[in-house]
Amino acid sequence: MDNRKKLVVCDENVLGYINLRDESTVWIFRALFTKGALWSMSDEAPVSRYKSIRLATEADFDYFRVSSVGFFNTPEFIHA
Repeated sequence: MDNRKKLVVCDENVLGYINLRDESTVWIFRALFTKGALWSMSDEAPVSRYKSIRLATEADFDYFRVSSVGFFNTPEFIHA
């Protein structure tokens, strides 16, 4: 079973990850409601909710103001 996670940006207003064991859910690190994010009261959302999903970069973590420590130096996380 693959325990890795994809670090993703959804609709350019949500930063989170998708667990490869269950690719139907995005687990949310940060949502920018000022940019149109709708899932304000939950830490998860269905993948089908988003029109676009791409792999996140370290610059995305800076943009969303989330620490990238531990995400980009381990094989557990897939990123751009």
